[in-house]
Amino acid sequence: MFVPVGLARVATDRRTPITLLVLNGFFAAPLAACLVVPEPYAVDRELGLLPFGVLAATFGVKYLIDERGNASRIAGLCLLALVPLHFR
Repeated sequence: MFVPVGLARVATDRRTPITLLVLNGFFAAPLAACLVVPEPYAVDRELGLLPFGVLAATFGVKYLIDERGNASRIAGLCLLALVPLHFR
């Protein structure tokens, strides 16, 4: 939930060099695995996407928690509290 919200936030509202780097890195990182000749472990090259996904999710968390409406703030906090269960 946080990654799509963060990417939407970065793409629409926040236009700084850092946020554009995160946006471009998120969409350009999988190209390394797609453009190479099919190899057994080519998917490992997509791990470059991970830091950009984490940064985009961080923008999503910040947006949901800093939002003025109580509903989005409560939803953001509840979703953030459920993240450890996802990794369990």
